[in-house]
Amino acid sequence: MKKDYFVNKLYCEFTIVSDEIEPEEISHILGISPDRFFVKGETSLSRNSGSVIKKPHNLWSISSSAIISEEVNISSHLEHLKLKLIKKIKVLKRLKSDVKYELSFWVWLETDNSGIGLDISEQEMLFLTECSNRVHFSFITNDEI
Repeated sequence: MKKDYFVNKLYCEFTIVSDEIEPEEISHILGISPDRFFVKGETSLSRNSGSVIKKPHNLWSISSSAIISEEVNISSHLEHLKLKLIKKIKVLKRLKSDVKYELSFWVWLETDNSGIGLDISEQEMLFLTECSNRVHFSFITNDEI
């Protein structure tokens, strides 16, 4: 049976990556606990291949919850992250300019619509550029969401 709408799974993540500074210190600097983290040199198993992966850097991350919806809108996800980070903008700007850190926003969109588009407002772009070095978009087309 053919659907009359597309389904999208969407979330956003803010990450700080460093070769030198461990997640515990980043948490201390920001006063925020991460939703996800790992330490350089730790090992884990790949979900896909089962091979052992050695973490190449330290990672500290907070994220929004994944939402499955007909609508493609990252505003609520960015607002969630902004509420957590807004009081830390001065610290984030300092980290952003320090070569020991890379601050990134990740937008993850899994969809059954191969012709998907995404809008970001001027205010959202300002927030993204104020506290990150890069914004990364991952679009994954999947018929089975």
